[in-house]
Amino acid sequence: MILRDNATGKTDKTLDNAEKGEAEKHFSDTEDGHNENPTKTLPEPQSTSQSVWFIVALIILLGTSTACAFTALGVLTGNRTEEDAFERSAKDLIQKIESAWEDYVNAASWIHGRCRDRTFDRPKFREMYEYMTASGLDFQAMQFDP
Repeated sequence: MILRDNATGKTDKTLDNAEKGEAEKHFSDTEDGHNENPTKTLPEPQSTSQSVWFIVALIILLGTSTACAFTALGVLTGNRTEEDAFERSAKDLIQKIESAWEDYVNAASWIHGRCRDRTFDRPKFREMYEYMTASGLDFQAMQFDP
């Protein structure tokens, strides 16, 4: 068999069938035991529809797992944020109650100190009342029981 290269116009003599079979045998079984003929080692190609369905299933599976992970992360972060906000507001409320209690204890001590000597007249009461209202303490009535 003679081959002609169209680009260069040269002709080459090729191997005849007997030589060709011997060359194929030499190249198909090498010393390390690998088959050099790639058509014999490749698996049967899958049909296109099977490959497409596999890719679609893989995309859906990965998308769903990623969405679940982000949702779980968001819920956990939201819960932690709500717990922190509740804790801050509870501490603030406790601080306000303690402060108001201190104000009322101080007012009661002041009233007791002013009324203790029993020489308490109307102008002194008015002065004490003005001091109490100026301090911002919200009260309805004052009373001293000796």
